[in-house]
Amino acid sequence: MFTLRKKRIGILLASAALAAAVCVWFLADVEPVITLNGSDRVEINYGETYEEEGAAGKLAEKLFGQDLFSIRPSVIQNDVRNEVGTYQIVYEAGFLFQKATAERTVVVVDREPPVIELAEQKDSELTLPGEPFQECGYRAMDNVDGDVADQVESREENGRVIYTVTDSSGNTATAERIIRYKDTEPPVITLIGSEHMTLKVGEAYNEPGYTAADQVDGDLTGQVVVEHQIDSQKPGVYEVVYTVEDHGGNQTAAKRTVTVASPLDNPSNNSGDKVIYLTFDDGPGPYTEKLLNILDEYNVKVTFFVTNGYPEYRDMIGEAYRRGHTIAIHTYSHSYSDVYASKEAYYDDLNKMQEIIVEQTGEATTLFRFPGGSSNTVSRKYCKGIMSLLTESLEEDGYHYFDWNVSSTDGGGTTETSVVVDNVINGCSGKRASVVLQHDIKSFSVDAVPQIIEWGLRNGYTFRALDENSPTAHHGVNN
Repeated sequence: MFTLRKKRIGILLASAALAAAVCVWFLADVEPVITLNGSDRVEINYGETYEEEGAAGKLAEKLFGQDLFSIRPSVIQNDVRNEVGTYQIVYEAGFLFQKATAERTVVVVDREPPVIELAEQKDSELTLPGEPFQECGYRAMDNVDGDVADQVESREENGRVIYTVTDSSGNTATAERIIRYKDTEPPVITLIGSEHMTLKVGEAYNEPGYTAADQVDGDLTGQVVVEHQIDSQKPGVYEVVYTVEDHGGNQTAAKRTVTVASPLDNPSNNSGDKVIYLTFDDGPGPYTEKLLNILDEYNVKVTFFVTNGYPEYRDMIGEAYRRGHTIAIHTYSHSYSDVYASKEAYYDDLNKMQEIIVEQTGEATTLFRFPGGSSNTVSRKYCKGIMSLLTESLEEDGYHYFDWNVSSTDGGGTTETSVVVDNVINGCSGKRASVVLQHDIKSFSVDAVPQIIEWGLRNGYTFRALDENSPTAHHGVNN
């Protein structure tokens, strides 16, 4: 009985040993499997702390549809540092005689660009216009590379300095400085349209426009201040004042003259109106077109006593006529010895000039002025009594001659614009009708016209061209 029991126990132990051997053989052939929590490649920014997500492990084979059992992997390598670079984390798990490993790649990246700080440009460091900018300092720091100021590159363009720097990770930073210039020049205001305008009473003033530019600040048009007190219901001369200031404190101003004038009919000889008749002898010449443009600005009409002294400007006779001015005869040659040699000589000269006037204007004129005026005495040298003869004969033939009662003295008394202005103003003051003698072949006399017109308009005078009914301002005949 005892022997039978021992046999049974032996059999059981042998069976158990066999089963264990079979089990060991079976499991020894099974490999562990490691599964990473999260991605097998992780990127973190420089300065961030890497947080390990871990891994899980199990046996690959299943028994009766179930995992045999889980295993815990361990980290056998982790050299992640707070430096830009690529690092590996190695996980390991083992079972019996089998081992498995897995790797996770951790990349520490730098995506933050450097920071450029610009020193302020002091007043003592202002740049002269046209001169290159003198660097006044900057700093450049990077979160990884540290001080990178020595790697900064700069370029100057369009009044600015552009700074750039790139760190070792390829991140680029830029900064921009607006150059402060030493501004010593005031802005320039440019008026659009004429500097002189004429309005009729009741006609509204419409600003023609303007621009303003500064060598440092550029376009300042939007900062121009416009001031005026134009009363379009009241005749007179007004000023429109334009002012602007640049950032350097430089100011500039410009003015436009606006005349408010009421239209009046031409006065008769006995008119009570204060009238100024501007007349110009010896042209047309090189300054006649400039004079015509000035007269257009003020809408003033005058009288030209024309000659053939400058044949190349003959077309200005027609131009003056088309702009509404009176064309009258002065002389063809302006040679006293020829003109005053005889009655026939004078008429011959007169007719030659008349032909040119008809050619230019399409019609003849009956208005004229004697060379030297009707009171001249130089004619005595060539023909005694010629002036008495001519004044009577020409009037009988339907001509009307005009002298003057105000002289600008531009024919030899002065070459100064200011003197011409004073002479005309003083001569017209107190007169109801002033016939003014000037010469449009004298540039300084033409330059006086705007001041003369503005004075007259301010003081209630009307400007008109001569006609057959105008005051003749005759002188006494002396020959």
